Formats: sequence, C-alpha cells, structure tokens
Amino acid sequence: MFRQRKLLENGSLLRETLAGYDALQVNLSSELLSATSSRLFNLAGKNIQFSNSSSSSAASVVPDPGNTLRTAFRVGSLSDRTFNDFVGDSDPEDFYRFRLTTPKDLNLALDGLSANVDVYLIRDANSNRALDPDEIIASSENGGTLAESINLSNLAAGVYYVQVKQSSGDTNYNLSLSTNSLPQLADLSGANFNVMQSSLTPGNSFNVEYEIQNTTSGNAEGFWVDFYLSQDSNITTSDRRLGSQWISSLSGNSSTDTLTNNLNLPGASDAFWSSTGTYYLGMIVDAESNITEANEANNANQGEFYDFDSFQLAIAPSNSLSARTYSPTDNNAINALLNEADSYWDTSSTGGAITYSFLSSAAANSYYGNESVFELSETVKANVRSVLESLESFINVDFVEVADSATSYGTIRYMFSNGPAYAYAYYPGNYEIAGDVHLSQNYENSTVNSFSSEPGTYGYETLIHETLHALGLKHPGNYDGSGSGDGPFLSPEEDNNTNTIMSYNNVGSNAVTPMAYDIRALQYLYGAKNYNSGNNLYSFNTVYGYSNDSLLSGSSTNQLKQTLWDSGGIDTLDFSDLASLNSGYRFDMRENGMLTTQAAYNSTTYEDRSTGENYTTSRFGTAIAYGATIENLINSTSNDYIIANSAANSFLGYVFGINTGDDIFESTDSLDVLNLSSYNFSNLTSSIINTDLNIQLDSFGSITIKDYFGSSGSMKFAIADSYYTYTSSGTWEVAAAPAIPDTIGSNTGGTALGSTPAVSSATSTPVSSDILAAALRCSCQTCSATAIALQTLDSSNLSELIAVS
Repeated sequence: MFRQRKLLENGSLLRETLAGYDALQVNLSSELLSATSSRLFNLAGKNIQFSNSSSSSAASVVPDPGNTLRTAFRVGSLSDRTFNDFVGDSDPEDFYRFRLTTPKDLNLALDGLSANVDVYLIRDANSNRALDPDEIIASSENGGTLAESINLSNLAAGVYYVQVKQSSGDTNYNLSLSTNSLPQLADLSGANFNVMQSSLTPGNSFNVEYEIQNTTSGNAEGFWVDFYLSQDSNITTSDRRLGSQWISSLSGNSSTDTLTNNLNLPGASDAFWSSTGTYYLGMIVDAESNITEANEANNANQGEFYDFDSFQLAIAPSNSLSARTYSPTDNNAINALLNEADSYWDTSSTGGAITYSFLSSAAANSYYGNESVFELSETVKANVRSVLESLESFINVDFVEVADSATSYGTIRYMFSNGPAYAYAYYPGNYEIAGDVHLSQNYENSTVNSFSSEPGTYGYETLIHETLHALGLKHPGNYDGSGSGDGPFLSPEEDNNTNTIMSYNNVGSNAVTPMAYDIRALQYLYGAKNYNSGNNLYSFNTVYGYSNDSLLSGSSTNQLKQTLWDSGGIDTLDFSDLASLNSGYRFDMRENGMLTTQAAYNSTTYEDRSTGENYTTSRFGTAIAYGATIENLINSTSNDYIIANSAANSFLGYVFGINTGDDIFESTDSLDVLNLSSYNFSNLTSSIINTDLNIQLDSFGSITIKDYFGSSGSMKFAIADSYYTYTSSGTWEVAAAPAIPDTIGSNTGGTALGSTPAVSSATSTPVSSDILAAALRCSCQTCSATAIALQTLDSSNLSELIAVS
C-alpha cells in the first residue's frame, strides 16, 4: 500500500520506473482509484491506463504514437491490429506507420470517441518523411463523436501512415486496422524482342520474334500483345499499330516460348514516313488491359531488345508504290496468268491510283538499271496513254501521269532501251527497276511492229502486253524469252490471243484490249471497275466495232480482237446494222463468248509454242468479259447462230416483212423470251425435229431452237399480245408473263408486250437499231477483287522477250 501511494505521490519516481518499459500493468486499490477509475494518463512519454483491480481487464501501457511521419509508431507488416490511445489539447495528433507486403483490402475503424476526431490514410510518395500536399489518399471526417472509417480495395503493396487528429476536445479512441489478403496478381513484361530484318522499305512484310515473362506467382489469363511502329524509341498507343497477337495464358513465374508475328509496314505514300533513317518497332504487353497486374508500369519501354527494336528504312522515290503478294486462286486459268513472284501493286493507300511516267532525257544518264535508255517519241507516249485509259475501264485503278526526273518518277516507267531485242517489262516488286517497261527503237520504221503504230497492229498489242507484265501478269504457256516459263499453264487449246493477250500463240487479228482471261486475272488483283453499270445499248456495225452513247470501241474497218466489259444494268447487243453476210454470224452471249462471224469462228490454226501441236481459234471478234452479263440481243438480217447465257434473255429484231435469215438458238431456257410480237399465228409454221423446235417466219426466215424441250425448260414466245410456249404435242399453249414484264421502246414509239394489241402484219415497219429491251428480271453483276493475303515480296526481276511476228 505504501509503495503504491509512493508511486502516485512521487512523479519523478513514476517517470523513472516507467522509463524502461514499453508497457506496464499497474494495479491500485479501489480507494486510490475512487476518483480516477478508468482514467488514461500520459506520463514520461508513456500512456498508462489505470483501472480498478477488481475489473476484469487490466490497464495497458504502450508507446505514445509520435506527432510526425518520422516519429510515427511502427506497426510493421500489417495484420489485424487494435490500438487504444488519446488525442486532445496536450497531444493533438497521433501517427502510425505500417507496411503491406502484397496488395490487400484495408479496413480502418476509429470509435469509442467522446470528442470530434478525424482520421487520414497517407502515402509518403517522395519518401521525405514529411506530409506534403496530395499525399493523403483517403480520409474520414465525420462530425461530433461519430465513428470514423476508411475502407479501400486492392491497396497496393507499400508503406502507409494513419493520422488520428483532434478536431475538437479531448478523447480516448480505439483504432482498428484489418486487411483481407488478395489473390496474387500477375506481372507481365517483355523479356525479348527482335525485328528480324535490319533493313526494310515501305510496304515490306517482316517478322518479329518476342517473349513475354510473368514475374510473380499470379497466373495471367488471356491477354493481347499489340505491335506499334514509332518514329522514336518511346512506344505508346498513339503510335501506328501494325497488329496484335493473343496470348491465351501465362502461368506465374514463367515465360512464353519465343513467339513470331508477321507484320506489314505502311506503303511508300503513307504520311507516316518522313525520310530515310532509323525507325522503331515495339510491343505493349496486355495492351487492352485484360489483366489486373501487380505492376502496370512495365508493360512497355523497358529497354531495346526487351520490348522494342530499331531498324533502318530506305524510302523509294515518292511516286513509287510498294508491291505485295497475293494468294493463288482455285482457278487454274487465273493462276496461269499470275506472275511467279506472286506480286502486284498495293494501291490501298492511294485510293487505287498507280502513277506512271515516261523516262525523261535528263534522267537517262542516271538510270539505275544496266540498260542504256532513251526517251520515247510523242506518238508512242500517246499510244501508252490510250492503253492505260482503256485499262481503267476494266480494273479498279486510276493511272496518273507524273513528271519524270532522276529522283522522282512513276511506279510504271516507259522508255526506249538497248536491252530488249523487241520489248520486255519487270513485274511489280520492291526494287528500283520494278514496273519498268523497255521498248526497242529498232522497229519504229515498221508499220506493223512499231510501238507508234495504230491500234490493231502488233506493236500496239505489245504495249498492252508489256503493261500487263508491269501490273503482274505472266505468260500462260511453257515458254518465255529464255525458252521456258514457270507454271501453272493454260491448256494448249486455251493458250491463244483470243483468250489472253499474254499468249505467245498470237494468231489471227491483233487485240486492242486485254482479252477475257487477262481482265479476269487483273480484276482478281486490282478489283473490277464499276463501268457501264446502267442500261446500255451496244450497237455493232462490225463484229469488232461497236458504239455505246456514240463512243466507238474497236474498229469499223480493220479486223481485230477486243473485249466488252459491263458491270451491271439491263443491257442489249444490237446487231441489226451488221452487213448481210452469206455465212452468217455467231453470237455467244456467255462469259468469254465470242461475237464474230461463223466463218471466222475457230477458223485459224496455230502451232502451240509449248507442245508443237496444232489447235484452232477465232480470227477476229468481240469477247464478253467474265463477270459481264448481257441480257438482250437484237439479231442481224443474216443467218445467226445465237448462244444464250444464264440470265433472262430477250431476243428481238424479228419483224414481219424483214428477212432475218435462218437463225439457230442454243442453251435457251424457261427464263428466255423470243419476241415475235409483230407476227400472228397465221404467219408461223412450226415443227418438231427430235428435241429441236423449228419455226418458219412466213417467207422471212426461220428459227431453230436446239433442245427446246430439254431439262432447262422451254423458251417463251411473245406472239401477238400474249406469251406462249410450244408443246411436244405440236400446239401453242398460253404461258405466264415474265415476273417483271419486259417493254420494248424505240425512238419511233414502241409496243409494250401484254398490254396493247399486236402490230398488224399489214402495217409492220422495220425496227430501228436503237430498240431497247428492259429486263424480264434484274441480273446485275457486282464484281470485286478477292481478299488478298499480303506477304513479303522477294526481289524478283524476271524479264521476258516478245517474239516478233
């Protein structure tokens, strides 16, 4: 009893006694504590909780938390902890310091208050042990004696401070800190990155090798790795993204194998490129933030060869395009014309434009090839412009002429040269001579072989041939300037200039356009041009010359070969102005069908350059391009052999009083209609020969429809004011009108089938050549290039020599 009283009376002794302890239990008798029961005293820097010895809980003495970050009570690595202390006028604030070794949820509670106290969570961001602005990351400032609390999810690992601060009055408090452990997070970063080619040019396809590591024990589910092109070594999402790759998972404390991805640089005309020099390619790991990571700051820019690499770029002349490669088709006739380098010009960045130029005299001395080169004559230049203008009607390309100098010139470049015996050209490619067309001056005095000769000559055809090489087409047979070629090849019976201007089997008339096989291959590479997509009337005055809206294609006088391309609409072939011909005409409306004379069809023999065997092809005429659908036909006054296509065809031109010859129809079906509306049944005599139907048109000719009763169904006839079919029992039977009634109009007034009385045979008049027939149904044809997989184009400089005929 004396010692207890002595401790209370002698403050110095009490301070001395407490100085060596972090905590002290002091039990006092009830009479000594009658006025001080459950009071907290602060003596000698120690907090002492006095309680009645009869109480069930003993008093606790702990070090008083300091008043600054530097002197904060060190809790250590935080687990669930509770602290009891005091703030007031004599001790206005307490600081506690704790550490989280892993990210955790934090729950802080402050209660047992008899005065107003606030609480703050602090992170000393700059580690200066001083409370600076913006270092309070959470707070609770309720009024009065209300409890305070702070609850944070996924608090990052690190050192934190809790500040308990008096707002008003003196009060004891209970501070509770607890955590919930979180699942271990992954931490992803690059471990290796390498651009496999040290030197590239715009448009190149190239590979990168890379490796991703996960440096924590947390597993990472699927995430994206994005690849960016940059002008500096700082890789960000504002740079040019070239591609992505999906990583399905990555276990903790592991790395991927070495992975590979193929990427493509932007083309030469892309605004990204500024000059020749050093550029950077890097990756951003988990670019789409699919993974919550322990550290989000190391997903990029950790160092060269870790997650980025540099390369040297050589920029070609400003007018040059990059070359790409394409995937072969399942059509051998197309593949046989696609060059062995699988290359074509990538126009995706130019809106379809391909530049061309004529080598200038000023640039001749600095030419990069091995040849001696010279500027073309103005007449040859005019012919080249004509060829390119014609090509623009078939393919989705705009040829743009640009000035020519030593450092700037077109993607396709034309010149006289001492290199070829006659002519050659280089395929598309990412090398300087790619797209160059070389012509020999030695033949400019020849009216047949000179490149300045008119369309229909061999020289003009060669200009087309070489231009198609510069666009990516090859020879279709096992021959070349060196005596052999690369497959695949066309069959010998297909390999002729009626099908393709690229053939060495050049027989009959010369072509003035690419032929049907050529156009199909070019449209595969560059897409089909939307050309003559409305309702068009093609009026022929020869089978190798026609006009459309007064625009003449082909020739009215010189025999030649050409191709008709039409991308849509309801169209009509009008042969009513053709000269009367004893041998008659042959009109094949199908894709690659020839419009020619019966005498010229397959009338010319050639010895195949590959096999030495003999085959035949047509001498001249107009071919229908693949993908072009012509619905209607107006016959000639001669004997016509007409082959229908799969569209709903209308056949016109049979007018009472006009001799239209003895015509034969093949491949008709139930969709087709033959217009005999100016005839009555009394003018028609019908008979069946096997499965063929023959109709005598009074004394004005006849019509034979081969296999009329075949499996495709029977063609309808418009007779008088109704539609009919002819039965196998020899009678006319009324047929339903076409789903969309066709109309026939002319500049002299027309007759609508099925809506007005038939024209009387006594008053029939010739139908003029501008008769238009509307569709029985729409057969619009939409053409587009097949999607092309782009790969690296190896430097190929195949050239070829054209044999002079």
